Amino acid sequence: MRDFHHRTVRTANEAIADEAQARESYMRKIASATAIDANQLGPVLAAAGYAAPWRKVLTLLHTRPLADAVSAIRGHSMRTLLERSETQSTSALTNEQARTEREALRRFLDQTDGTVERLQQEADEECTRGACPACTTG
Repeated sequence: MRDFHHRTVRTANEAIADEAQARESYMRKIASATAIDANQLGPVLAAAGYAAPWRKVLTLLHTRPLADAVSAIRGHSMRTLLERSETQSTSALTNEQARTEREALRRFLDQTDGTVERLQQEADEECTRGACPACTTG
C-alpha cells in the first residue's frame, strides 16, 4: 500500500547502517597493528556524507510527513551546494571531507529526484481508497 514510502525509509536506514559499518571497519583497522593510510578514511567520509541527509529526513519524520521531510532536506541540500564554495584549506583531509559531503548531497538530490511527488501521489491514492486517518475520522 505505501510501497514507495517504505522503500524511501528503508533507503534512509540502509544509508545510516552503511555509515556504521564503514566506521566499524575503519576502527578495526585502527585497532590492528597494520599500517594505516589516509585512503582508508575515504569510505568512512563518503558513507558519513551520504547518511547525513537521510539522518535528517528520519529526524524530521517524527514531526512531519515523509514527503515534507524529504522536501525540506532537498531544499537544505540545494542551498548548501549553492552557498558553499570549494574548500581551500591547507589540510588535504579537510578538503576531501568537504568534497565528499558535496558529492553526497548531489547523490541525495539525484536519488530523491521525483520522490516528493511520488510520496504525495501515494498518499493521495491512499486517501481516495479511504485508508488515511483524515478520511476515516469525522
